[in-house]
Amino acid sequence: MEDLDYYALSRLFGAKMVPMKAPVFGHFGILEVTAEAAKVLHAPQKEKPRFTVSQEKLIVQTFEKIREGFPPEALQWNSEILRQFVKACRKAGLDFSQEDLVRRLQTIRKNPNKYARLGIKIKPATRKEHTEGVAVFAPVIEFALVRLRYRYGISIDEILIDRGLGAELEKLVQACVPELSPQQIRLAALSLRKKRFLPKNRKQSVQRLRSDRLEQTWSPLRPLATLDLSSIPRCGGIVELRQGSRDLYVSRNDDLHGVLEFLHNSKPLSLMASPFWTPNLNEIETRFIPETTLDPAKLEKWELKLLTERKPNFNWPISTRAA
Repeated sequence: MEDLDYYALSRLFGAKMVPMKAPVFGHFGILEVTAEAAKVLHAPQKEKPRFTVSQEKLIVQTFEKIREGFPPEALQWNSEILRQFVKACRKAGLDFSQEDLVRRLQTIRKNPNKYARLGIKIKPATRKEHTEGVAVFAPVIEFALVRLRYRYGISIDEILIDRGLGAELEKLVQACVPELSPQQIRLAALSLRKKRFLPKNRKQSVQRLRSDRLEQTWSPLRPLATLDLSSIPRCGGIVELRQGSRDLYVSRNDDLHGVLEFLHNSKPLSLMASPFWTPNLNEIETRFIPETTLDPAKLEKWELKLLTERKPNFNWPISTRAA
């Protein structure tokens, strides 16, 4: 009987062991652990489609015909380019789902050297789209993405590729900011994905920074409920939200005044409400560092340092792998 444990019983009854992320302990960790367990228990296991090299080559050739100079990521925010791409793929005999076609093109984009050896290459983009007028609303877009990550354990790319998840992201954000279009939301999500990336060649220089040296640079901590908006400068900088000793959110933003005015309302933070946590603006404190104190290049490095070191609950985590 000594060898009869939970693992042995599971094997006896034909149970299947599925790996999951290591648990995160503490008050806020409950949400992530519960979501990860639910994902493992209930998420359907989809069979990955198999593409031949000739099919992969045809996907790239089809995209090149309709791309109008846009990068492959345009399929994640430009509904018209996406429609043309899927239609052209169907015409070329590529009988795969929309999600699988977009996902495969992204795989080719992320592995240029591997596919170049197979004679498959995506040409450089000649057009770019910029997110304008979205900076103030960046927190609610990040909160919505993080909420979906806690629930499904997936990447930003996957949220934007999957039709159901993309629609859920748009619905969450527009419930707080109805004036934002789906295209603006998706572009901002892709921009965030790039901001939350720490290149390996910069990792060491960011690690060398000492966050205690910033203590004299921060503005005094103030509860969000009693924040004096007239004292906040109209410039870029880093903003932080915390509750007690725990960081909730840290981010660099082009409009300190606008973003704190936006967060002064409890609606954005209500996206992160759960049975374990309810936003209380009297308990949530904020502080900021204006770019007049630190130049933009240093602010970017400090943002990466703070996110890497403190791992705020409502931020998308930093990755060292390019997306």
